[in-house]
Amino acid sequence: ARTGYTGEPIGFELFAPAEKMEAIWARIEEAGKDRGVVAAGLGARDTLRLEAGMPLYGHEFGIDPEGKEIPAFAFPLTAVAVSFSKRKGNFVGRDALRAQFDEIRKIRMGQYEPSEVLSR
Repeated sequence: ARTGYTGEPIGFELFAPAEKMEAIWARIEEAGKDRGVVAAGLGARDTLRLEAGMPLYGHEFGIDPEGKEIPAFAFPLTAVAVSFSKRKGNFVGRDALRAQFDEIRKIRMGQYEPSEVLSR
């Protein structure tokens, strides 16, 4: 399938019997080594999809198993994908993300009151 979950303009997902995949992958690596073809592991894929604005429902947003909203920064890798650098400039949702980022940081450092509610 010529699809992908990384935000890259070209990406492929391969489907083949497990016993053939090692040989297929070896041929792809060899053919692409001088063309910049690289593998993306799950960690890289998760970071890339977050940077591309493709959050995964139930991980970075949505409703948790207890029926509560998942704040954006509850997932640690989200902090890698979102930058508040002045070089980044303004973007839609910056203020809301910054508020959630600050609140999650307070919770992780134990500086919160149980009655406080995360911004939505």
